[in-house]
Amino acid sequence: REFREMCMLCKSGRVHLPFPQFTGNQQLLVILVLFLGLAIPCCGLQSQQSQITLSVIGILSFAGISTIGWMIIRTWTFHPKGALRPEIIDQIFRLRDLEAETRIMRRKEEIAKKLSNAIQLKTISQTGPDVHSPEAKQAFLDLHKLLEDTFPLVHKILKKTVISDFSLLFEWEGSNQTRLPYFLYAHMDVVPVSDSDQWGIRDMQTKQLVENIHPFSGKIHEGFVWGRGAIDDKQAVVSILEAVEDLLANGFKPERSVYIGFGHDEEVGGPQGGKNIAKYFKDNNIYLDFMHDEGLMIISNALPMNSHKIAFVCCSEKGSVQLNVEVAATGGHGSSPPNFKKTSNPTSAIGIMSRALMRLELNPFPPHMDSTTRQMFEFASHGFKFPLRFISSNMWFFGFLLKKILGSKQTTATTIQTTTALTIIHGGEKDNVLPTSVKACIDHRVHPCDTIDYVIKRDKEVVKDERVLFSIIRSTPPSPVSSPTNDVFNTISTSVYEWFTNVIVVPSLMIASTDSKHFWEVSKSQYRFCPTTLNMTGEHSVAMFHGTNEKMGIENLARSVLYYRSIILRSDLK
Repeated sequence: REFREMCMLCKSGRVHLPFPQFTGNQQLLVILVLFLGLAIPCCGLQSQQSQITLSVIGILSFAGISTIGWMIIRTWTFHPKGALRPEIIDQIFRLRDLEAETRIMRRKEEIAKKLSNAIQLKTISQTGPDVHSPEAKQAFLDLHKLLEDTFPLVHKILKKTVISDFSLLFEWEGSNQTRLPYFLYAHMDVVPVSDSDQWGIRDMQTKQLVENIHPFSGKIHEGFVWGRGAIDDKQAVVSILEAVEDLLANGFKPERSVYIGFGHDEEVGGPQGGKNIAKYFKDNNIYLDFMHDEGLMIISNALPMNSHKIAFVCCSEKGSVQLNVEVAATGGHGSSPPNFKKTSNPTSAIGIMSRALMRLELNPFPPHMDSTTRQMFEFASHGFKFPLRFISSNMWFFGFLLKKILGSKQTTATTIQTTTALTIIHGGEKDNVLPTSVKACIDHRVHPCDTIDYVIKRDKEVVKDERVLFSIIRSTPPSPVSSPTNDVFNTISTSVYEWFTNVIVVPSLMIASTDSKHFWEVSKSQYRFCPTTLNMTGEHSVAMFHGTNEKMGIENLARSVLYYRSIILRSDLK
């Protein structure tokens, strides 16, 4: 009787049940769970007066237990769209090109020496009116000559174009001009080094420096190539060119055209390098299927309760807006300040600015559980242990919980919200004079779910003071979001799985800025990834980026060559 009444309620549309479609043994398990959901609350209750109560309890139990049962089944059967199944991943690794692997690995010391030679050239970009010193400009020209001598087939067969004196663009023409070309990109410039005396080998016990290694020595020591640019980003320059050189030496001719570009000022935003390469494409009506740029890496211990290394392929990139904040007020002598009576509203320029900045720092932007973040955990779900596997397989239900968890830590909050950094403040020139003007700068990194206009509007709402004026110094909107379920992402994933073990490829968000921002108009999609294996913490960790003791593993460098080689071969098939 209770079952019939429940069915009538469902049929009338007054009750909606989460009834997913299952097949085979899954259907039997669902039927069993639903039967228990109906039977358990009805045991021992037979009086006429309890019928309404039984109906309500039965319906709620039915919905609750069936939902839990569905979530349990989903946990063990869930497979997100676009992710490769574990059995396919194993097959990809087993069927890898062993001949190419043997050939490249046999030459790994030689490839490491090529990177070492590139590191020794101080191609430094620095902020300020003179981005490149005369020494740096000469270093770029020397690097051009080094690459020409090191990769002769590339320079003989591919068409080379020099952009803005120092950036390089190569065209590898394909046999089928009806297919869209694609673009492999890296940058040749590096950031300055201010702590060269701290670079070197340290005692494991005392942490004292026992051997200094100069950041531009390119020293090869115990399986690593040391120096500025070893990871960011000369390893990509060498790996891409080495992959092309190997393919040319073995007679490969692409069906679709490939463009290879190396910028010379990415570390300062790419105003002359990446931007003018994109202009070259636009001026010559060249439209790209996809762009592969630097991005996040393959990181160990990146996600809790997951023993796999995680390959973060960035499908989108945060935008940025740098704001100038200014307050003007009446000045005066320090002996007669304006705060002579108690008030909740500051009147001095420094007081007004201080309160405004405090409000901005103490009121972070709301977090977002966008599709990229959700898919990142879904793609990694089969590598999690319980309970994270249960949570990541049912993001439709637990998304709100994961958003709170990610938002509670600084390292993860940056991936789900727009950030606010107070970077510069100026005010006052003499210790006994009230300044008439105070200026500050704010650096916002804008999440793809937000906009530049929204960020500025919210800042004004948080400050709640018309005396505080905002103006834009420069801005870049968040990037378009590229799909993690298309052929390009599949090509990247497959190339990772072919050459790296115990790894899971996931889509992710790039929180820093890359030159890919210049190519939105000429490229259908952009993916940002470095085939570099690092640890989350410790000696060989992500802290090396723009930091101390930057170095690249020799075997990792060889696998990067194999990765880019696979990208080219697989892209030609799709």
